[in-house]
Amino acid sequence: MMRRLTFYLALALFGAVFAALKLAIQPPIPASVLMIYMVLTGIAILVFVGADEGRWAS
Repeated sequence: MMRRLTFYLALALFGAVFAALKLAIQPPIPASVLMIYMVLTGIAILVFVGADEGRWAS
């Protein structure tokens, strides 16, 4: 159950970062910069989720 919750929280966080970068920053940022930010965000979320040893043990 906890793995599923973590997965959905990670997806929600990824979506929230995308929405914030796309809608909140004025003037709009170029697509290449948005792609760089989203790749870095994805890596950071994977590292954060993978850093918890309790999730690996279950």
